[in-house]
This record gives sequence, structure tokens and C-alpha cells, in this order.
Amino acid sequence: MNDPRTAVRIRFGSHSVAITSEASQILEGIRDAFSFMISHEPCDLAGRFTVRAVGEGYAIEEETAVDAGHGSQVETLHALRYSMIQHFMDARDDLVWFHGGAAASSGRAVLLPGPRGRGKSTLVDALCARGWEYVSDDVLPVAYSDLTVEPFPQTPAFREHPGEEKPEEWLLTARKRVVRLDPRQVCDRPQRIGAFVFPAYQPGASATIEPRSPATAALALLEGCWDFPRHRERAVERVAELADRIPAYDVTFSDGAAAAALVAETLRER
Repeated sequence: MNDPRTAVRIRFGSHSVAITSEASQILEGIRDAFSFMISHEPCDLAGRFTVRAVGEGYAIEEETAVDAGHGSQVETLHALRYSMIQHFMDARDDLVWFHGGAAASSGRAVLLPGPRGRGKSTLVDALCARGWEYVSDDVLPVAYSDLTVEPFPQTPAFREHPGEEKPEEWLLTARKRVVRLDPRQVCDRPQRIGAFVFPAYQPGASATIEPRSPATAALALLEGCWDFPRHRERAVERVAELADRIPAYDVTFSDGAAAAALVAETLRER
């Protein structure tokens, strides 16, 4: 696992996932997608994958199983990404895992939960353009005990045209523009959660921000809670407590910079 030509290790906190392959394009794809999470230091291994070329496609092997159902390079990288996240979730089941983005300023993070296509990544990018730290573009590991979010800094990317619902197979196409950040702007420590912000991109809309009730915030958070199927009642309790203790807002916008200014002003006033 030490040869960088055939292996890469992705780290989250004190755990890592190892990917080994003779296919350079697979390793390059993983390095591009997790450029800020690559580790060369030893840490607890949460999972190990081997990717083999099979005909014109690829097969993914784990220590306990073989998955040959992902043929193309894009499909294989997509499957690897979700399998890696699942291993991190298994290793850190003390956290509550949500789908969403996050950015932080002055030690406080704004979490942007919600389904794909709502403008989360666009708003994260706009906040980072204001000098905020980048926390995550897609995965939110939340410690409900102390109201913090752990950094999960996948390489940030956003849609050229957010706001449109897309079918599931659309995820397997090249669809986002990668955002290049200064590594010094990437958050490397847990951040206290200052607010939940639920974005809604609407073409032509002026930027507005309105408070959301704890009850409706909890329902929206549960919809994006990745570990709800496993924890169920415990997940509901944790999410309800988060929604009760952390203020939530709805942001409607077409201009990411204008929405980021509203979010920054709201956080300053709290």
C-alpha cells in the first residue's frame, strides 16, 4: 500500500480507506475527487478496495466481497465514492451523517443540507469566495453531542446550471465544474455549527433569507440523513435535538454572491 503508482489512501479523521489498482485512470479519478483527503500517514483502516480491469470495464473487490456490477470508469468511481463514505459512516456511527455542504468563518460553520440541485455547492463556493473556510461539498458528519461538524473536504465542484431535478442516471455523467481552492482555505478541524441554511436556487429570484421552524427543519434534515435506515429512532432523536438547538433558515437565490452576503450577515448577527 506504499506505492503511489498503484495505491491511494483517503483519510477522514483517524480512519482511512485504501484503494489499490493497476488502472491509473481509476487512481487519478480518486485523487482528483478527494485531493484534500489523501493521506500518507498510518491510521486505522476502515476499508480496503481493489479495482481490476475486466474487459473494457472494471470490477471492484473488497476484503469480503466482489462487486463486478460497475463497468465504466465513471460508474466505478461513482460506486467507489459511495462505498468509501459508507465505510467511514460505519467507523464513526457516533456521528449523524447528512447530505449537504458547509463552510465556516471565525470558528462557526453554516451547514447547507438538502437534495441535489438546490444550489448547495454554488452557495458553498460563494461563501469561500468571501474568505470562508471550506468544510464540505457533499457530506456532513455531525457530532450532535457538542454541535460540531467534522470536515469532509472532497474536492469541491458545482453545477453550471443548478436548480433542475435530474434522473438518477444523470449522476453518472460529467456534470460539475471543479472549484480550485487554496489548500490553506480548507478546514482541518471540527467547527461549531452556527446555523442550518436550506438553499433553494430559483432562476431570476432575488436573494432572501427567512427563519425556518425547528419542526420543519427536523423533517428536512431527516430526508437527507444518510444513516437514518440504520439508526431510525436514535437518528430521529438526534436530528430533533439538533433542529431544536440550532437556528435554521431558508435561502432563495439566483445569485450565489448575494445569497452568501445574506448568510454571512445573518451569522454575524447571532
